[in-house]
Amino acid sequence: MFLDTQLSKNASVTEDVAVSYQLSKLDGRLKLPACPQKPEVFVPKGSLKAGRNTLGIRCRANKGWTIYSSVTIKLVKPVLVMAQSLNRGERLTKQHLRYQKMDIGLLHQGYLSNPDLVLNKQAKRYLSAGALVNPRFFEAPDLVKRGEIVKIQAKSSSFQISMTGIALMNGKLGQNIRVKNIASKRIIQARVAKPGLVTIF
Repeated sequence: MFLDTQLSKNASVTEDVAVSYQLSKLDGRLKLPACPQKPEVFVPKGSLKAGRNTLGIRCRANKGWTIYSSVTIKLVKPVLVMAQSLNRGERLTKQHLRYQKMDIGLLHQGYLSNPDLVLNKQAKRYLSAGALVNPRFFEAPDLVKRGEIVKIQAKSSSFQISMTGIALMNGKLGQNIRVKNIASKRIIQARVAKPGLVTIF
């Protein structure tokens, strides 16, 4: 009853999660005096989580006692895995993803259930089909590629000027990159605003 109550308080436990647990057996050599009241079960630190946990059992009576045991909690829930392989630098789409039920207590490197956190981001490494999806494997995509012709837009509150340039490096949204003005041959720093457009102020 204690474990069921504690697990129900955990926000990660939803109707999509299958929960089971296994209590470790107490040492049969323990010789504890009978407790005149119902012993109290408690979690020494934090809250219960997937994997191995420590539980405390204590008798609050006069000359009571406290012992510790362990419980292994198994939380099986749908997590994202790769439905097909993805090369480094390629963008992730919905077609690349599928859900698979796994015991999250065994996923020590992290996992993901919400695809919105990684969709349209580019892979930092090659990911094979069936690989677990981890946010650490993805980054914001390059909106501008080195050698690409871009529009350079300079503007203020009173004017706006556009010119053509060549990107000298890759650039993500909001990143400052070096751009060569085709007309003047001058190299400037400009901020990536969207695909094919950089701005200076």
